[in-house]
Amino acid sequence: MDIRSSLREGLLTGTINIFIILLGLTTLVGTMVQGWFDLPSATLGVWLLLLGVALWGGARAGGRTLERSEKQVPLAGLVAGATCGLLVAILVWSAATVTYGGFELRKWLAQLTVEAIELLTFGLDPTLAALLDFALLTAAGLVGALLVLASARYGWRESLSLRSRTTTDRVRSLSAIQSFRQHKYSEQIIFGVVVALLGQHAIQEFPHLGVVLGHQDPDRNICRAGWLGHRRSRRVRRLSAPPFGTGRSRISTTVPRPGVLSTSTRPPCWRTILSTIARPRPVPSG
Repeated sequence: MDIRSSLREGLLTGTINIFIILLGLTTLVGTMVQGWFDLPSATLGVWLLLLGVALWGGARAGGRTLERSEKQVPLAGLVAGATCGLLVAILVWSAATVTYGGFELRKWLAQLTVEAIELLTFGLDPTLAALLDFALLTAAGLVGALLVLASARYGWRESLSLRSRTTTDRVRSLSAIQSFRQHKYSEQIIFGVVVALLGQHAIQEFPHLGVVLGHQDPDRNICRAGWLGHRRSRRVRRLSAPPFGTGRSRISTTVPRPGVLSTSTRPPCWRTILSTIARPRPVPSG
């Protein structure tokens, strides 16, 4: 087994997971999954994302080793998963230790809030959480390699690929699909719809975010925009006066993000409309 190849795959997937955490994508995906399935916590969605990346890394390492020896495929996935898990565990342990010690880490890393860290630690002690994270990601890498090995032995990949091509060809042969694909802006339309759906869901799931509309220096005519947490939204504050004689003042105005002031109904209307029609309240007169 070429252990360097497995280490590279683990470093790659570990780096990807670290960037996912630092960019706040774990919280976003976890909240989306929580909303879709009415889960009590966003932890499941967070770890489905992280484990999926580790699974992919283990599958890549196993696929490279499969060309040389089938017996070493599980070991390749184990090395890749352990490397990925080690990087993520170090990040989680460091962030949790610093945050639980009273240091406001989000001043420098805005997405590493206390809530986001709790999703990564399962609410456990930082050391125990790091060990658990390491074990989960290592296991995911091993499972990815085993899936590659099973696919090579039983021909799962060829079977799934054949079924996928057959289904795709059937869908593409539909007249409506063909007409849409011939439209010169079809790709732009699909991209716009996906971005609109994701943006709408993000606004609904993160109503605590605000946007700074005015942060101006009258002399320089500078206007900046940025995101602020819910503690600063709907607040108008005047910054401290500059030294005497400068002739400048600065005013910062913060309002909720557009679309935030909306009402969310749970359960959704499409789930309750039939019951409402059958038993309306109040009962219509006449």
